[in-house]
Amino acid sequence: MVTMTGNDEHRERKRMLSRPYSNSYILNSQTLGSVLSRVSSHLREKIEEWASTGTSVNVYQQAKCCTLDVASGWLFGSENATDTLRDPGFENDLTTLAAAASKIVSVRTTLYWPFTYFASLVGNRPPNPDATGRWQAWLTRAITDAYRRHPTKPSSTASLYDSFYDAFKAANPKMPRNEMASFIAVECDDHLSASHLGLGTLLAYTMYELSRHPDYQRALRKELLSLAEPSDQSLAHRLAALPVLDAIVTETMR
Repeated sequence: MVTMTGNDEHRERKRMLSRPYSNSYILNSQTLGSVLSRVSSHLREKIEEWASTGTSVNVYQQAKCCTLDVASGWLFGSENATDTLRDPGFENDLTTLAAAASKIVSVRTTLYWPFTYFASLVGNRPPNPDATGRWQAWLTRAITDAYRRHPTKPSSTASLYDSFYDAFKAANPKMPRNEMASFIAVECDDHLSASHLGLGTLLAYTMYELSRHPDYQRALRKELLSLAEPSDQSLAHRLAALPVLDAIVTETMR
């Protein structure tokens, strides 16, 4: 959907895939709530480690890791999420590929599941063959596992992949499995490439601006500590209702 050039085609794809992007769907997603809790716990562990050792931290790198771990979990479910906060090697691979000006992804499938090949770059000269291979292998494993889990997964724990699958199936029940799989794979690749760089940049600048405005930092810390209080609402619901956090993110984006 991100890379489509035809207006009509893009409009139809957007209509097909819009449901899981609605605010109500996101706020009520058990999958996203689980992913946010896991990533925030891992980040807290890393922050405590950095603080105790006085380590200098590349904030942009860590921000990209956070957003990649959230995006991959939302996309494929917690069971297939990356854990680059603890092992940043995979995030480095993805940044290397995304930085290549010649990156054009074309998705191919074999006649049988699972996929054996996902992406090739222009001229068959990838910027880093090892990084490309690791990225292909991980994406293949994640999509294959999500595909296998889909028939038995309850709607309450559905991932973005599950929504994609159902949308394509409903739009064309007779679409060949490999053709549908290739469409889904493109959506997944676009998601991961775009979200972790764009949101990582936003998160890094948010921390930078907070470091320049200690009063706002104190106000945000006080507001975030309220999340420790008992509540029957999901973490996503509670985050969406924090006015200081909303103002800081909005102002950083501006």
